[in-house]
Amino acid sequence: MSFTSIEAPEYLPKNLESKFYDYAYKLLDIGIMTELDEDCLANYLISHNLYLQYTNKISQAMRAGDLDKAADYTKVQDRYFKQMRACATDLGLTISSRCKLVVPEKDEQPKENKFAKFGTKAASGR
Repeated sequence: MSFTSIEAPEYLPKNLESKFYDYAYKLLDIGIMTELDEDCLANYLISHNLYLQYTNKISQAMRAGDLDKAADYTKVQDRYFKQMRACATDLGLTISSRCKLVVPEKDEQPKENKFAKFGTKAASGR
């Protein structure tokens, strides 16, 4: 899989595109990203961005002493956190999810055919 085959989805905000390609490059480098994962990565970045926005809104409401507004923002923030966490787990962006990943081996040498010494018929199983 080459980096050039990965495309940021059109719906991804322009300010998140550089992060998209940064993450995509890292995931491609360890051999676990394909173009099938583009939407999941975009959704991760969108929900992460919204999570941070609501984290700021909570801080502002707390500083202003508006605990009701802070509580409302916390509910929305929690939804974005759950979305972000689900995508992060699917993509291997968390420590626990990386521990569960089975990363394909690169440049694995083919196993030696123990029947090759007997000729082509025996080696091919005929």
